Amino acid sequence: MAVEQPAQWIQRSSFLGKLYLLDQSKRIPLSLTTAGLFDFAANDWLQAGGASDSPTMLFHYHSETPDRINVKIALFDKRVATLDISRNNYLGFYANQDKQAVFKLQPLEWNKDTLKCHWRDQQDNHVRRIAGAPTNLAETAYLSVAAGTQHEFLVVRTN
Repeated sequence: MAVEQPAQWIQRSSFLGKLYLLDQSKRIPLSLTTAGLFDFAANDWLQAGGASDSPTMLFHYHSETPDRINVKIALFDKRVATLDISRNNYLGFYANQDKQAVFKLQPLEWNKDTLKCHWRDQQDNHVRRIAGAPTNLAETAYLSVAAGTQHEFLVVRTN
């Protein structure tokens, strides 16, 4: 069932925003892994939890269906880094990719600058907090489209 949106702020346009995992009504920020100087493969994996606010992301409108908005997602401060899924089903930002992954936002509730939604990959798998993650949601845990705990997400438009 499609959820009516106010002011069409997401349709057919790109926007800046932040993503949060929702635990009931509490916003859990997303964060990126950072590694040492020579371990680039450990950088920019997307996880839920952590002490800092979610990074600003650029949501590129791609297309829509009656109950989904399809977007490509990039880091605002590293626009060449786009969100994709690893061979092991983890979400991370990859630099200089030829093909960009499309993600689906399934609206549950709209407000002036927020969208509460289910977040899915192109195959309609839910983005989840990985299985075996700490029960304390303030602790970081990777995001995956495989096994794990399903949550709702909140997109907060910042521009």
